[in-house]
Amino acid sequence: MDKIENPILDNESIKEESAQWDLWKRVLIVAFCTAILGEMKLNSATLGGTQEFGLGIIAFSFALLFWKDMGIFVTAFFTGMTVILIKAVTLLPLAGSNDMVELALKLNWPILGYYIANAFVQTGADIRHNVEKPAYVITWLFLSDLLATFLEMVLRNEQAALAAGFPTLREMMYAAAFRTAITVAFFYIIRRRQLVEQAEQERAKYEDLLMLLNGLHAEAFFLKKSAGDIEKTMAKAYALYRVLQDKQKEYERGDKLTLDALDVAKDIHEIKKDYQRIVAGIEKLITAENLGEDMALEDIVNIIFSTNDSYAKRLKKEIVFTSQLNYRFRTGEYHSLISVINNLISNAVEANELSPGHIQIGSNLIGWHIFITVTDDGPGIDQDDQQIIFAPGYTTKFSGNGMQSTGIGLTHVQSIVRSLGGEVTVESRKGLTEFKLMIPRDSLEKMLNSEQVEAEERKKAAEKSKNLLPSEGSLRTFSKDYRNKPRTPVDHSSTDLDIKE
Repeated sequence: MDKIENPILDNESIKEESAQWDLWKRVLIVAFCTAILGEMKLNSATLGGTQEFGLGIIAFSFALLFWKDMGIFVTAFFTGMTVILIKAVTLLPLAGSNDMVELALKLNWPILGYYIANAFVQTGADIRHNVEKPAYVITWLFLSDLLATFLEMVLRNEQAALAAGFPTLREMMYAAAFRTAITVAFFYIIRRRQLVEQAEQERAKYEDLLMLLNGLHAEAFFLKKSAGDIEKTMAKAYALYRVLQDKQKEYERGDKLTLDALDVAKDIHEIKKDYQRIVAGIEKLITAENLGEDMALEDIVNIIFSTNDSYAKRLKKEIVFTSQLNYRFRTGEYHSLISVINNLISNAVEANELSPGHIQIGSNLIGWHIFITVTDDGPGIDQDDQQIIFAPGYTTKFSGNGMQSTGIGLTHVQSIVRSLGGEVTVESRKGLTEFKLMIPRDSLEKMLNSEQVEAEERKKAAEKSKNLLPSEGSLRTFSKDYRNKPRTPVDHSSTDLDIKE
């Protein structure tokens, strides 16, 4: 019976073999780099010492911190053996080929002990899994280097250096500190760069996801609106069916017309149910991918600017984005706000032909309304067109193949703003166009609640009362005049009290 091959398992085995080969390549690269760097010596004579220390441990420790999937003891063993072989090759001109290996092992085998000891200390301290604690990493790298160097001296039987006591220890500490500092500096510089790149990638993914969800949010809004329109159309079709049913005797084909009208109502009802299923699915997706309950206005502006800056570069346009946020707030309606502002900004980017062009977002609080403005220095909108730009189907955009745009962008803007209880207006002339959103504060600002509204009203009333209070001098004058003023009877039955705030 022929063996049935499983392509999925084959692919998995190929990937596993490739990963293993990649791991071994890295181990060999680290071993050779450590051996080569080990030939560079740190001479302690400048510090009054007599020892020389290799710099190979820098590459070894850096690699173990950087690649956490590399086995520490395997890497230490191959690194030690490689260093011994490299030193043996350097001794080849001084020794015969027969005794080269024996001489190399005799002189340099303690190097293997140095790397194995270093690996023991690093494994025991678990340095590579505590890189978020720089002080911890520095301390244990220093100790692993110091202890391994001491062990190497013991294995080499360097009696004179060991007998010297503190001077030798001081040289070892200086060498360990220098090599640790170089290792840590290189590692954290590269790690910081990686974290910055990762943060940029995460930010880009977040912005893409947010813009996708905003698009879905806008589409769900208009699907709901369409479902409402369908509901009204179905009601009209059913009303027509009832009229035809009542008057079917007056028509030659009354029965068929009545049934046709009923079928139309049924079909529209089915379409409405399909719309409702689509809306429910989109809303479920939006809820599942919810990015937070609220968002600050400055974060909204930064995301929109970042997205449209990339869009402008794709269009090969130079646009300068600025903001003047005189009123800042957090909102739970950030999907709606991003959809509206992003639509206006992208329109401004497309229309602006200046180099550089300028687009600005502003915000203000006037009374109980938040005003958000989008201003650009583009060509402007004709006076006649300003009256119809929010009408469905109005557009001045054409695709590369001459197809006209749908013209529903500004209709979306107006409908979303009105759903929040606000209005959108436009003022434009050549070189200046400003869209102004006026939205009630309590429908946009998340932190606003009834208690805060009452507190604001009490504060305003107190300020108003304070401004109406007369000065001390005017009170004395009024009191004196009042006492000297002749009394006149008051007809209380004809007195009107008009109390106003």
